[in-house]
Amino acid sequence: MEAFNETSIISIPSDPAKFSAYAMGLLSKIQELEDKVCLLEKKRFGPSSEKFVDPNQPSLFNEAEATSAEDDDVTMQSQCQISLQLACHSTGV
Repeated sequence: MEAFNETSIISIPSDPAKFSAYAMGLLSKIQELEDKVCLLEKKRFGPSSEKFVDPNQPSLFNEAEATSAEDDDVTMQSQCQISLQLACHSTGV
């Protein structure tokens, strides 16, 4: 992964077509990083995967938990999409 430094600022293309491609590459990288952050936040703060399940005990809340988990996934994806749209809008891209 390329680190941010002064030479990367100097190498920004001045040609509009090349700059557009450069900006699209940056937006792609931003989306990739936002997706990683969303995934890591979900893993860090989401439901624990270390729950003990006794196969002999009937489960009372499976349906509610499954629906809640699906809703959480949709909410997390929506938040990531909104933050990307705001970032694109504020940069004028």
